[in-house]
Amino acid sequence: MSTVKLLGQIWILIPVALLFVAGISLTLQSGHVRLSTSQGLRQMMGNLSSTAIMVSIGLVLMLLAQSVVGYKVGAAW
Repeated sequence: MSTVKLLGQIWILIPVALLFVAGISLTLQSGHVRLSTSQGLRQMMGNLSSTAIMVSIGLVLMLLAQSVVGYKVGAAW
């Protein structure tokens, strides 16, 4: 893999990663509960688990759609 192609892929992944981190941070903070209480920790863990489930379902559906249209699904390297 050439350096230019690698830099192009990194250039694409940086905004995606930043948006993902921003979404995770907003999701974890929803509920307006302090994290110092047990209720706050339960709320945060509930938000985190629901976010992880939704992201996993989205990735599986994306991979399924790619395989249906004939796109070769595999590792990037």
